Amino acid sequence: MNFDHLKRPFEENQIRERKGKKVNGQYLYFRYVPSEFVVERLNELGPGNWSFVIKESKVIANEVVVLGSLRIANTVKEAFGSSTIDEKKTAADSFKAASALSLTKCASLYSVPCIFHTNQILISSLKQVRIITNQISPKMNGNFFNILV
Repeated sequence: MNFDHLKRPFEENQIRERKGKKVNGQYLYFRYVPSEFVVERLNELGPGNWSFVIKESKVIANEVVVLGSLRIANTVKEAFGSSTIDEKKTAADSFKAASALSLTKCASLYSVPCIFHTNQILISSLKQVRIITNQISPKMNGNFFNILV
């Protein structure tokens, strides 16, 4: 089965951004593709051509960790997902979030461009910038950057 059509970039209106940790007094922002858009992309393979199952789940301290398995045709890719249980989320909400993250990570192993990486670097002693990689393009090998100053 050919997976090439799964690799096309998502539309900009399908990509979300959330605030992450505070580093050196500034918040990092993370871009992501919500799992419903990943499922839509996988559904393009046709009925019965893919499946996702949670193989394991555990609560470790205040975090839910799951191991998910995505099967497309005769290949299987597995990835962990996790989510913190806190005053904003119940254990069930955290399980759902961890499962969605696991699915997204598995899909990225089939080159679905739904995982983004954020790095903070020091350009000079006077200026700090955040670099966000765009969706990884097979032609660019993940070396395409937007610099936000």
